[in-house]
Amino acid sequence: MSSLHYESVKREKQRLRGQQRSLVNAYIKAVQNQKSSLIETLKDSFLEKLEVEKRLWDYIGVEPSHYPMFFDNVFGALGFRIYRGKMPTVSSIQPDEPFHAAFDGSRIILIGNFPSSLFAEIADVQPLATKPILGVSHTTWIRVQKRDFDDWEQKYSRVSSALGIGRLQISSLDILKRGISLNPEQDAEKLRKIAKQIGLTDFLSLPVDSLPIYGSFRIGEREKAFGERNVKKMLFGSIERGHRLAPGVVTSIDPLKALENPNLLIRQLGEYDLIEGTNRIRITPSGKKYVDEKLVGTAQEAALVKAADMSIFENLRSEFRILERKFDDSISNSKREILGAITEVKLQIKETEKKHNISAKYIIETPPVSPIKLRVEIPIGEIAEEDIYLKIAEIKAKVQNLPPYLVAQLKSSLKSLPKIPRQVRELFLRAVQGGEDHNSGEH
Repeated sequence: MSSLHYESVKREKQRLRGQQRSLVNAYIKAVQNQKSSLIETLKDSFLEKLEVEKRLWDYIGVEPSHYPMFFDNVFGALGFRIYRGKMPTVSSIQPDEPFHAAFDGSRIILIGNFPSSLFAEIADVQPLATKPILGVSHTTWIRVQKRDFDDWEQKYSRVSSALGIGRLQISSLDILKRGISLNPEQDAEKLRKIAKQIGLTDFLSLPVDSLPIYGSFRIGEREKAFGERNVKKMLFGSIERGHRLAPGVVTSIDPLKALENPNLLIRQLGEYDLIEGTNRIRITPSGKKYVDEKLVGTAQEAALVKAADMSIFENLRSEFRILERKFDDSISNSKREILGAITEVKLQIKETEKKHNISAKYIIETPPVSPIKLRVEIPIGEIAEEDIYLKIAEIKAKVQNLPPYLVAQLKSSLKSLPKIPRQVRELFLRAVQGGEDHNSGEH
């Protein structure tokens, strides 16, 4: 390629990217203002730009993110409405591009290119929403020149599955063109077929068969128990996250029957040799083959990973409670060790003045930074008998948890305080002596 031709192609690419940005912005405004007639006129422009991109980027492929109309048409045919714009976020930060969302009466689906960005956006919005929010990402490039292996797409598919983001596989330019050309109302059936082809249908509506099969596969990898309770958790958890349940692909069992009687679903899958056992369900070799061929790498897998993990968490939660009890015991032991090791804490004594008819007092306390907390107020002068015994009870309670050397300091401090009647001082010293005897016996 000559340098002149290279520069010409480079300028044409730059022009195309600028035109595509302008076209997408015009389309977003038309969606925001609900101008269906304008949206229809932009269809030809999208198809025209697609042909140019296909020619200029034939070595790498066409980017579906430049053609949001495709996704809106497919979602529209499934009964969703489209929203483009701002959303309240926990961080108060909006993404660089307006949120792209499909919604119906019970869920919201955020649409984007990169699964990690989508995951962050969902985390930023979900705490404020009353409906579950799902995410779908999509193929980064549709290859013009066929490739046997696409490491880029494989990487993003793995990330999507791990994060619970559905990865829509738009495998050919023909699918993209048809999705742009068709009308959600007039061509709904054709667009629904496209939704099935790219994996959207099975991500949004999970066949009930898939849940126990994949759950036993994934939990088996972690060597954790998997039973009817886990299957039930997966079924109900999927609904809570915003997925629908569809009839079984293998068993044809109705979702309602599966919810009412998970054991029936388990038994039927056992008859097909996909799983085995009832109290402890295990994947069979045939089941593992089914997972590898039908579920791994699909958009559906992302939903199944989340459902299975939620079930695993139920098992792990009880294990963690046992661990937490050990933590608590350890913390308690370490507190005793720390208290036993501290020998440098010195008590502080200060005398307050009598103001506004409030009696002055001595305050005996540990320094603010001390890990040991002690504060005792000793009134100056005559004290009512009832107040004396209340103060004795307070002193006894406080010295019980003090190390012996600090009890001895408190005793010495009480002896040295002036302005306290002798009998009152003796009662206080006896209270401290009782705590000192108790602590020395403990140690």
